Amino acid sequence: ITRVTLLKSLLSQTSKAFEKLESAINEGENTGSIVIQKVFNVFANRTKMGNSPVRKVRLKNAVNCVNSMKNIVTHIAFVIDVVVKPMDYEQLKRMLRKRSNYSSANILPRSFLALTLYFNQQIIGQQDPHIFVKDAIAKAGVPIGLLESTHGKNFVDRVVKPLYESIRLLSLNRHRQKECIDSYILKDWSILQNESKIVDYHYREETAIQGDGHFFITNWILLQTLGLMEDSISLGTEAGIFLDELDSAFWYQDFLLSTHLNLLTASRNAIREASGHKSAQNLKKTKGKKGSNKRSQVSSQLSIEPEDDVEFIYMSVRRTLCRGIFRFMMAIRQADISEESAFEFTSKSVILRKRYEQFSCIEQPTLLTYNDFLQGSDFSRIDSDRLISAALECFSAARTLIDQLTNTLKTVEDSQLVSYDIKDDLGLKKVCVGNTIYLQKLKNLLQNGNVSKGKVSVQRDFVHK
Repeated sequence: ITRVTLLKSLLSQTSKAFEKLESAINEGENTGSIVIQKVFNVFANRTKMGNSPVRKVRLKNAVNCVNSMKNIVTHIAFVIDVVVKPMDYEQLKRMLRKRSNYSSANILPRSFLALTLYFNQQIIGQQDPHIFVKDAIAKAGVPIGLLESTHGKNFVDRVVKPLYESIRLLSLNRHRQKECIDSYILKDWSILQNESKIVDYHYREETAIQGDGHFFITNWILLQTLGLMEDSISLGTEAGIFLDELDSAFWYQDFLLSTHLNLLTASRNAIREASGHKSAQNLKKTKGKKGSNKRSQVSSQLSIEPEDDVEFIYMSVRRTLCRGIFRFMMAIRQADISEESAFEFTSKSVILRKRYEQFSCIEQPTLLTYNDFLQGSDFSRIDSDRLISAALECFSAARTLIDQLTNTLKTVEDSQLVSYDIKDDLGLKKVCVGNTIYLQKLKNLLQNGNVSKGKVSVQRDFVHK
């Protein structure tokens, strides 16, 4: 603790020094070049022998250099917060995701973060990996009796490495994240899906649980897999790999987010039910008697935190926006005012198959095909006016959810433990308002009959986060 306090103090002093340096540079025009000459050696890469020419050193503007150094110090301070704060799996993942979404961190703090995630044979140097994974699964509503069984213990050991890789993934740059998800991380979780069914089967046999809804481990693995699939499409959209098939990305994302929300709703209801059941047991408990039911002991520790509510509402916002944007695209296609690409050596079905082939190893949810996309995007039985109205309803619902999200975020004590940033509130509302205006314009054009490819052009002003 003493060393961490000293390091934080040094980082604070360094940040203040950079601020003074920045103000000194801004005082005069020639100060910047003088500072650069004092700090950097322009002959650092000069060869001592040989006839090769001197490599030209290209230096950034002095103000940009100072800003870059300030960002590095800020990111290193963030890594220290990660190590110091006691966090569970979900909190750690959200904290890292927020940093990954809203910053282009330098390789130095990202490497420092990757090193600190696992040292001294412990997660962030504090928690035993087995206990860390066990607590993560238990807080999702999985009975402790299942995790303490023979099959449950072996399965927790199997989950340790894929779970750690999913966390370490967020320390990489955005393009590397998609590469890792598609190449090996999804394959690891697909194997865990098959093994989880065996664990649930043995637990159901041992406890004689009847019914089809008690697949605890399987549902938890499915939740993690869905999150990775969503990230794969989202990162691909951000990188710009979806061109004419961008509509399929929003369509697929809508499907994944809807499935994710349905599973989360069932899990949250189970946690509320378990917590209420435990409270009723405590009221009936007589003095001097103690319960011995393992499952009820775990249920007393389960609760839905404000951070969980923020993530749930944020996911609902994303799902509603994806659905609204997809319907907007279908309305434009139905109006026949957008140019469709003509392919000679390929087709859209081949492109879509290659875009989502990384999901072929996953048994559940099943891989959606081009025929599924054709069925999901077939609005031929719906007139343009109704389709535009449906898209407008999505953006109106999204604005309501954004207001709810902002109010819920105020109840969170530590905003670093949620992946949503209050700074995005205005940006999300602009998306809703902007699309609503252009949908209304399209609706007016269709009503007036002034729609044709020559008169109306379609341009995408698209920024994905």
